[in-house]
Amino acid sequence: SILVPDLPDSRRDFMVDVFRVNNEDATLLFGLDGKEYNWEPFFEPFVADNYFQGPEKKETVPPGLYKLVVTSPDNSGKYVLSVGEEESFSLTETAQTIRRLPAVKRFFEKRPWTAYFNLVGLFMLLSLLFVLAAIYGAYRLGKLLIGKY
Repeated sequence: SILVPDLPDSRRDFMVDVFRVNNEDATLLFGLDGKEYNWEPFFEPFVADNYFQGPEKKETVPPGLYKLVVTSPDNSGKYVLSVGEEESFSLTETAQTIRRLPAVKRFFEKRPWTAYFNLVGLFMLLSLLFVLAAIYGAYRLGKLLIGKY
């Protein structure tokens, strides 16, 4: 699916063409037409952002190489392209997301510090508290063991 930020000047006339690539050839599988679509409000809870969700297509495709082409009449505008339904992040991807969130917020015309006032920020806070509790526990255990000898 394609989403655009809920901003006063956000355009909703994007087109998305999905191609299957075989060797040098690309075959059009389907297209999404944002011009003729009724974009619905959408709230993304992990980063606490509001969007308009445009056209989407759910289709299982075989493994392979695909090319997605996003266009608008003058090839400008801000959008998010979402591929797949499963949200699973490795530790490395999570760290990269945390580092990149302020830039994404700026791109969508929001203050960078708001990047962490959401579920991502809560996860970071809980992780920090866990690490601090583990360090404190190790410190207390060390003092206890040293006191016994």
